[in-house]
Amino acid sequence: MKLLPASTCIMAALSQLLFLSPEQTIASASAKVSSSSTSSQRALGASSPWTQLGTPISIGTPSTDNLLSPSSLIGLGFSIASSSNGKIVAVGSPYANNNAGRVGVYQYDDTLQLWVLRGREMNGFSHGYHYGYDVALSHSGTVLVVAAPRALGGRGFVAVYRFDAYADEWEKIGGDIEGKFMSEEFGTSVAVSEDGNLIVVGAPRASSRPGAVRVYEFTGAEDDVAANGGGGADGGGKTWEQVGEDILGESDNDRAGHSVDILTHKPTRSTYVAVGALMDLYTEGSVAVYKYDTIQSKWDQFGSRVDGDEFGTEFGRSVSLGHDGTDLILAVGFPGPGMDEHSKVKSGAQVYNINVDGIWDFYGQMIFPLEEDDNTGYKVSLSSDGQTLAVSSPNYGPVGQGLVHVYYKGNSDVYKRVGHGIMGSENDELGYALSVSRDGKIVTASTPDAQYVATFVIGSCVL
Repeated sequence: MKLLPASTCIMAALSQLLFLSPEQTIASASAKVSSSSTSSQRALGASSPWTQLGTPISIGTPSTDNLLSPSSLIGLGFSIASSSNGKIVAVGSPYANNNAGRVGVYQYDDTLQLWVLRGREMNGFSHGYHYGYDVALSHSGTVLVVAAPRALGGRGFVAVYRFDAYADEWEKIGGDIEGKFMSEEFGTSVAVSEDGNLIVVGAPRASSRPGAVRVYEFTGAEDDVAANGGGGADGGGKTWEQVGEDILGESDNDRAGHSVDILTHKPTRSTYVAVGALMDLYTEGSVAVYKYDTIQSKWDQFGSRVDGDEFGTEFGRSVSLGHDGTDLILAVGFPGPGMDEHSKVKSGAQVYNINVDGIWDFYGQMIFPLEEDDNTGYKVSLSSDGQTLAVSSPNYGPVGQGLVHVYYKGNSDVYKRVGHGIMGSENDELGYALSVSRDGKIVTASTPDAQYVATFVIGSCVL
């Protein structure tokens, strides 16, 4: 293993930047978290060059109830999102409090070397809402999107908040954005633009079941949402307005909108939305990317649709967008039953870029599972520049430990694995949710079964 020069390594100065103590450098394995059901300690493993940020968010983490209680822990980490620098993390627990759901946002304190609750936790209003089923954070970590797809008879709704640092509170921006049709599960997936002004919401059971995706913008003449919250907690009379028409799936039961992402490329003033439809083509799955036409006020498909290879691929279960300064980059996860390039049904993760002919081409190699049925590709996450890629395998290991691998591309033709990955303990299924910081330096992974969220500084780049 050979380290890249400091000028080209994505981690060259990060340890100095974070003021980490020598005790935090992990040699083989070494973070301990408490189980909610027992007092025994769980060990969270990491390879040599990795460094954990604080202890995992779990039972004993400071909260408005002093310490997180077992009832609020149920399903903790079912969804997560992180800020651009990875040091603010939103954690959704949709099965907490009798399925009402709960969301907390945590910030890493460099001095204390602990994760500290930011503001108060937010709770679902009623049993069965599943508030926190998915969450999203703006790059600054000041705009939070929370989804409750099972609320309102399955119509679902999404709430958006802005953090008021002076009051140390999350203030609601405008009213709830509600689904249009019964049982469409609006909010199954959510994403937010880097500045917090645009949000995208998936409703995979909408419009006679092909699924739909809707994009919203906070309207008005004032400064953007992230700057002033749209005029206060009530939004100052401003509302969330849909941008363009619904983006629909191709046919019934496509489940379009099961996964979504949004990227705004400032140099070209272009906004892109990725839509995963894992049941399209009878479970082959597909992913399409759309670009907003500001003149026609509509979403146009950008390039061709990318389809899975065989039945059962579930192509598009997870999606993530990046931009390398020249091309739009798309990562797709598809945790099917395949093992390698010889398998009839391929599974794993693949990254694409779009060429001059509007065709998505391979960007690096396909990433295959390490073992059969380990669910590699269940979640994928890209840095903003598309060079750092995280892929989870939550069913990896003889006793379901779960595994997260991180890859870095840079000037290479392929994504090269950084270290040996992060593995959970027995039955953890680590990697159920996953987020790489947009600057590509920190990865956060969670396990709602073992009920903890762990964050690591990504290890040294490898030639």
